Amino acid sequence: MKAQHSSATGVWGTARELIDLARATLGGIDLDPFTDAAWNAIVGADRIITAREDAFRCAWFDEGPTAREILAGDLTAWETPARPATAIVNGPGDPSGDAIKRAWRLTEWYHRNGFLAGGAVWIAFNVGQLQTLQNAGAPRSLLSFPLLIASSRVRYLESPATAASRARKLADVERALRKATGARAKRLRAQASRLAGGAAAPPHASAVALLPAHDPTEADRQRAIFAAVGGRLGEVRL
Repeated sequence: MKAQHSSATGVWGTARELIDLARATLGGIDLDPFTDAAWNAIVGADRIITAREDAFRCAWFDEGPTAREILAGDLTAWETPARPATAIVNGPGDPSGDAIKRAWRLTEWYHRNGFLAGGAVWIAFNVGQLQTLQNAGAPRSLLSFPLLIASSRVRYLESPATAASRARKLADVERALRKATGARAKRLRAQASRLAGGAAAPPHASAVALLPAHDPTEADRQRAIFAAVGGRLGEVRL
């Protein structure tokens, strides 16, 4: 999904420690609906939905309704899924906040109706989603579920596109530095050092929500692991 903040091809990809938390909690990741093959080499989901397939339009599961039908409220009968699936969801962001709300409505619907009955982990790139998703049009928000609030800024992964852009900027600064003197040269050296050091973590606090499995025993197991592993990253509220 080409968006500013997503697990796909935007500026940032899901941080490794949050991927590890999701995998440990769920026991495996069946679906990542907002990604591409390059990012999935890190996440390791069994199935992905790319920007070309469009997770806002296609069916996330063969037996289920399409995302377009869910968002439009235009639903007919659907089959009960053969087996419960799991997912990690790092929804796409946009300036209006509409994309993240639609991503949450879909995730919450597929979980509530049994398609994600194995459990799902939602990555909230910005804790502002705790407020935003209360107004997403879904019966439940992030506050309805076990929640991790990271105690420090999480270092999200830099996308290949962002890394290439940073490399081009560094080359431009280094060319300018060859001719610069005095105060300007000092400023350019500082800029080059920052660019060479890699991208800084986004200036947002992050949160992670666990939409637990429908099976009570499995849900208890997931909550215990989520608390134990997530507790290393911040405070967990169950």
